[in-house]
Amino acid sequence: MAENKYGHLVKKMPVQKGMDEGANARELIWIYAKDLENIPVNFAMGRYEETGLWHTWAGSHTHPKYDESLIFFGHDPDRLDYLGAEFEISLGAEQEKHVIKKPCLVLLPKGFPHCPLYTTRIDSSFAHGHIILGPDESVDWWPTDYKPTKSTDGKKYSHLIKPLKVHKDPKNTELTWLTGDQLEGFNMHMAAGLCTETGAWYPGKGAHTHPYDKLMIFIGTHPNTPLIYPPSSPCPRVRPTSPRWSKASKDPSASSSTTSPPSTKLAGWTDDMNSSEFPDFVRRLPQADLPFKGLRGWLLQSEWGQVLFNESDIELSVPPHAHGNQWGTVIDGRIELTIDGKKRLYQRGDSYFIPAGITHSAIIYPGFRAVDYFADIERYRPKKSS
Repeated sequence: MAENKYGHLVKKMPVQKGMDEGANARELIWIYAKDLENIPVNFAMGRYEETGLWHTWAGSHTHPKYDESLIFFGHDPDRLDYLGAEFEISLGAEQEKHVIKKPCLVLLPKGFPHCPLYTTRIDSSFAHGHIILGPDESVDWWPTDYKPTKSTDGKKYSHLIKPLKVHKDPKNTELTWLTGDQLEGFNMHMAAGLCTETGAWYPGKGAHTHPYDKLMIFIGTHPNTPLIYPPSSPCPRVRPTSPRWSKASKDPSASSSTTSPPSTKLAGWTDDMNSSEFPDFVRRLPQADLPFKGLRGWLLQSEWGQVLFNESDIELSVPPHAHGNQWGTVIDGRIELTIDGKKRLYQRGDSYFIPAGITHSAIIYPGFRAVDYFADIERYRPKKSS
């Protein structure tokens, strides 16, 4: 990113695959002090979509050297105060249980035991992150069979959970702000905002300084790819944080002073190469005769099975049924699959496998697009030509 004198201060946030274990993140960002010009902090954020226990290999744990702040927030592009999930976290050596239903910070002083952490309900994917006020995430894991010897009144550690109270500024941007004196004396301030417009952030004001280090973190609000929105962008700095920002930038009637984000495309790259829509040569395949109104598909037939390229612009439900082996991957949108009684939300880039004879059902959301391979060679038939 060092394109000019201060380019080294703009850091990519590389997204990596998360753990396929427990309710851990399915995609994850993790940046240490060495990546942040040695500012003594490390930062992580992930996209979560599973219920269950987060750390299946351990019980509580502590960070012996540094304070930590856990951050819980949702991805609703219109409501910063909507979390979309529910959690149970244990705090202290007594493992005092607390239920989290709203966006909040959980403050964990150095050496303070916390977890296990469970996601008990999920309505939509949500984001979770942490900020550790030190250069690394040194941790001491406790055994899974640890049993507390004391109990509390259930409120001993309530003060460590800080709701993200939201207010709106004159331009209808949702904001939340917490300062160090509101954060149990932690050496940090924290602000979050939902930006929906183009233009100057501080109208009528120029540059400014702070007597302390500051990190500005830009992420998206797209429900399917919040950490990498738009999916083709390698750096959050060069893309809008709201779909409405992008739309305004492309509006030919927009003011000429509105600057579009700089291009990050490789030479010779076209918009069609980034598209998740099925290209014409796929749509020239025989169209499948599907029993679900609103679902379109195209068949690729072989002697070993069928490949179905399918998409839907509307929400639809697929009732419980069973058939031969099926493997699929989501190209765009979302599908909620219940396989053998276990429910999970699959989104762009996720794959799934349904074994032969296993009962399953689905809720397909608008904008869904996927490729499925069926072992049954006659799972679907081509539509009869009219």
